[in-house]
Amino acid sequence: MLPRVQTILFLFCCSCLGTSAQAQFEILDVNNIGFGVGYGGTLCNHDDVYYSPAPIEGTNHIIWEMAPLWSAYDDSGQVYGDILYINNAEDHAGPHADTALNLAQELALQRYKMVRKIERSEIEAFTSHFGEPGYTIPQIIRDWPGNGDTTLGTTFQLAPYVDHNANGIYEPDSGDYPLIKGDQAIFQLLHDRPTGSQATGGDPNFSMLEYRQMVYGYEALPGSLLDNAVFIDMQIINRSDRTYHDFVFGYLTFFELGFFGNNYMGSDSSVNLQYCYKGDTTDTGYGDWIYYGDLLPATGLQFVNVPMDVSMNPMSELSESSLQRFQFYQRAYWPFDTTHMTDGGSGYGTGSLTNYSYHDHPDDTDGWNEFTESNPPGQRRAYSSTFFGDLHPGDTVCHTAAVLFAPGTLPNNRTAAVTDLINMASALQAQYPYLPDAGNCMQTRQEAPYWQTEVNPADGITFLPYPNPASDVVYLHT
Repeated sequence: MLPRVQTILFLFCCSCLGTSAQAQFEILDVNNIGFGVGYGGTLCNHDDVYYSPAPIEGTNHIIWEMAPLWSAYDDSGQVYGDILYINNAEDHAGPHADTALNLAQELALQRYKMVRKIERSEIEAFTSHFGEPGYTIPQIIRDWPGNGDTTLGTTFQLAPYVDHNANGIYEPDSGDYPLIKGDQAIFQLLHDRPTGSQATGGDPNFSMLEYRQMVYGYEALPGSLLDNAVFIDMQIINRSDRTYHDFVFGYLTFFELGFFGNNYMGSDSSVNLQYCYKGDTTDTGYGDWIYYGDLLPATGLQFVNVPMDVSMNPMSELSESSLQRFQFYQRAYWPFDTTHMTDGGSGYGTGSLTNYSYHDHPDDTDGWNEFTESNPPGQRRAYSSTFFGDLHPGDTVCHTAAVLFAPGTLPNNRTAAVTDLINMASALQAQYPYLPDAGNCMQTRQEAPYWQTEVNPADGITFLPYPNPASDVVYLHT
């Protein structure tokens, strides 16, 4: 009964905290996956209460927590890195700012630390009714942090927006509005913590990386690919005067998928996918509580715009928060003796070098998967990462990932959903570039004022179909 109790606890906390809770934790609920986004960049978890139901109306969850993390080296070989855990959220909330602020300035900075949820419909209503008598601009649009406050030490350009007069100033009263992806999005500004903390190797300065996180989804036909996908954009900006070498970014994901004690892991580098599936033919837990029951699903994390260079599933209980450990896992090395992961067995000292744990399909009886290794099912956590090379001062990189869910369709079949998930990932690789603004990594865009745009009936109306190519449904974007 654990998931039901935890879900009730989460709803109770949101009710009693009122509007302040909305700045701490928001829920993406536009399609078949519910996805929580927490203060300070944490995903699916807030104050150790997790939220990632799939299907969204159910009590089964797919992820306990997703923690973004990175590591790199400077010119002297000093190791830097950071992990956005639920227990260090305050260290990451908001953009980079001066460290010596007075109380009034600290209060002014709070508006930049909020977790903001916005609907596409709110933006469409704004563009349709802007300037009409009696129309009131929604607060979420008015308060969008398009510009920072340089007196606090922030940069001036922050959250992405549509800038109609190209003056670089976010002015909703002049028709500017937030620039988002999807039909519903959750956005927040983040930064690294001081490098004197455990995660950054002891340097007295900041690493000076800034993150802009947007989690979004599409309202789609039930059962379609986009109905079972949540996207995560991370824009990473080097605001330091250092060059970070061998810069690696990715996630530490604690998969849940119903009963956490009944899980296996796998990976498929051909579609940049790391996945979790069921280890037993029925998903039940303590006290015979029914989780997914006989219809066994699969879930996974896919890198959409960049390669997944590493998918590593350590089977040990080593501390996950230490930079000295996760910098090795991110590069497919074992931290206890700095040897590279190998093919077969537990991945340690067993064969040729590999970057991907359990990289063969679980139906492959001769391949490397958790079935052929006869591993006991259990809780699974895994590292995934992309190698970006050097990150110079002022450089920006963008990382887009997708969480996918494949419902169970064949009773007591542990691997059918894995096949469905891999097919979904393959389709998404082909379709994502055709989604609106897919290539825009949270950059402010200049457009002609929409209230001055006229449609010539002789020219007709242009529609952008997406996804293209499509496997099941096509949407028209005007």
